[in-house]
Amino acid sequence: MTEQLITEAIDRLLIRETIDSYGTLYDAGQLEEFAELFADDAQLTIEPDPGYFELPLVGRDVIKEKMGQRYAEVSVVAQRRHVTTNTIFKSLNQTEAETQSFGTILSADWGGIPELRATGVY
Repeated sequence: MTEQLITEAIDRLLIRETIDSYGTLYDAGQLEEFAELFADDAQLTIEPDPGYFELPLVGRDVIKEKMGQRYAEVSVVAQRRHVTTNTIFKSLNQTEAETQSFGTILSADWGGIPELRATGVY
């Protein structure tokens, strides 16, 4: 295995860990750490559009603000779990990566039974 392939494999692993951190940090309400997952000029698009805010969300501060508002609304009445799977790399080079993942959102009212709330693509 060449050094370039090893570097690419490590990059893919670290990017995948970042994607996994999205749901973990967001669902725990760790919004500062959640925001740090995004570059200053990041764009967040959710398909299908859930209609909570205008998409795409552009910029780390906007992502934190809008996602934080949504978390505050939902966490009062329910516990959510954002699960990302089936991540593919659409592009990957030394300076940027573009991925696509399936997103599944499970929700349970406090004390209730978990239910599938939504599926989509990140």
